[in-house]
Amino acid sequence: MEQINKVNYTGEGVEVCYTLTEKGYAEEIKEYIKDEPHGDFLAALRALGAHFAVLSELRGIPADYIKGLSAWDAEKVRQSAAGRVSVTTVRIKEDDTAGRCVVLTGRRTLAAGGELSYKLPKLTPASPYAYLHQFTQDIEALLSETRAYLFDGKRAAVQGDLFAPAETTADDATEGRSTKNAKK
Repeated sequence: MEQINKVNYTGEGVEVCYTLTEKGYAEEIKEYIKDEPHGDFLAALRALGAHFAVLSELRGIPADYIKGLSAWDAEKVRQSAAGRVSVTTVRIKEDDTAGRCVVLTGRRTLAAGGELSYKLPKLTPASPYAYLHQFTQDIEALLSETRAYLFDGKRAAVQGDLFAPAETTADDATEGRSTKNAKK
């Protein structure tokens, strides 16, 4: 059984850290895959961007979202944030007392044109976030897409060259994938 601890989208690939537990033995594994992820993975990451905008109290997000007076409308939040924020890293830690702790790291585009990268405080099941239920569903969607990307090979469709010769090797299945294992 694998437990994903970190998902980091670099724009050029995805780094995933997870714990693989078999027969009572836990192994920490870090993989970096250079292949472009499927659009479903990117959509799941964008869904977390709406939460990132609300949780970081980004100016221009309607006040009722920050105060929790409205029903969740991710599309309205995304339109208000208008590409000013993005989530790059999701860290997940299971805690015996607090439950699942999630920390989002992302970027914000500044008015002057630069980018500011920052990490939000951790969210737990006891956090006073009005949209915690939707946030939890969005985290589960990202984890599902990450598993499909990492273990099932779900990638973005790559347009090939129709006139290139078809050559394949035994290494094609692992191309673009690097694994580093660290025993616990």
